[in-house]
Amino acid sequence: RNSDVVHLDLGASDCGFCHIQADSEDNIEDKYRKRGFATVLVLERNLSGARPYTDTAGCTQAINDWRAEEGGDYVILCDRDTNGNNVGDVWEQFNRSTCNGFPQNYYLDRNWVIYDHWCGWDTGADARIGAKAIPHAESTPDRGWTRMVSMASASAIRQACCPAAEPK
Repeated sequence: RNSDVVHLDLGASDCGFCHIQADSEDNIEDKYRKRGFATVLVLERNLSGARPYTDTAGCTQAINDWRAEEGGDYVILCDRDTNGNNVGDVWEQFNRSTCNGFPQNYYLDRNWVIYDHWCGWDTGADARIGAKAIPHAESTPDRGWTRMVSMASASAIRQACCPAAEPK
């Protein structure tokens, strides 16, 4: 779906803080969806070096397990390795060396420009989205946001992730 604000959540299946953060994801998604907000969770196989999923069956099982445990009305993807270096492609595209852990939270505008980044469990996500992300997106509907940090490509995300679990 088209969104003015995308919360790109890089997480790992075995990350405790990722699961804690997931408890609030649905409430935030529900609260801001009508204002153009969407969450996309990209799962790594495990915390150890951001290892991607190597097969569709493993990815599908991880998504099903996540949904069974956490629920969630947001898109879930699995990171994969297309260049053979055993590191997830989305992780390589977005990981900030100052963080280098999970979860990582990126807030992007409709042009896939990173507006904000939060390293670790984002306990202030609701306030951050309501105070910064949504107002900026609504005030600059044609240009995107003005604070550009890094550029990412929607097609690169689609290519780097294996099957998407669409929202229920």
